[in-house]
Amino acid sequence: MADVVIVTPNPALDVTYHVPVNRPGETNRVAEVHHRPGGKGLNVAQVLDTLNVSTVSVLPLGGRNGVVLTEQLESFSGGVHPVIIRGQTRSTVTVADQVGHPTVYNETGPDLGADEWLALRAAIRAELSDARVLVIAGSLPGAALTENSALGSAMPGRPGSRSSSTARGGG
Repeated sequence: MADVVIVTPNPALDVTYHVPVNRPGETNRVAEVHHRPGGKGLNVAQVLDTLNVSTVSVLPLGGRNGVVLTEQLESFSGGVHPVIIRGQTRSTVTVADQVGHPTVYNETGPDLGADEWLALRAAIRAELSDARVLVIAGSLPGAALTENSALGSAMPGRPGSRSSSTARGGG
C-alpha cells in the first residue's frame, strides 16, 4: 500500500506545441508536439517519486483523453487508481517558442455526476486504508458544486493521518 494518496480531481492530457516563434493571429508551423499526463496531483506524485515516497494517484478519467492518459500512466512509477467517468477528460494546450513565455490554454474539465463523485470518494476511501497522508491537488472539474468539492471532508479520519488540499473550484 502507498504512504500517500494523491487525488487529482481534474486531470488533463497536456499537449505542448513547440514553434520557432509564436505569432498570434497567424498560421504557425509546429516543430514538435509532446503529450503527457497533467494535473497538479500527478505533478505532486512525480516529485514524491523522485524522493522515493510510495504514492497512489486517484483520478477521474473519461473519453478519448482518458484512454490516452490511462495508457500513458501504465509506465507511471506510482500506483494509479482511475475512476471511469462519462465526460471527456480535459486537455491543456501550451504553445512554446524560443522567444517569449509559453501561452497556455486550459479547458475547464467535465461536470461529474453525483454517482461519479461517489465513485471517486469510494476509490479514495479504498486507497486510504494504510496511507498516512491524503493530498488533494489542482482544480475541480466543470462547475463543481461546493458539496462535492469538499472531498477531504468526506474522508474518514484516523489518528496520525494528515491531509492537504490545494483544490479550487471552477476548473
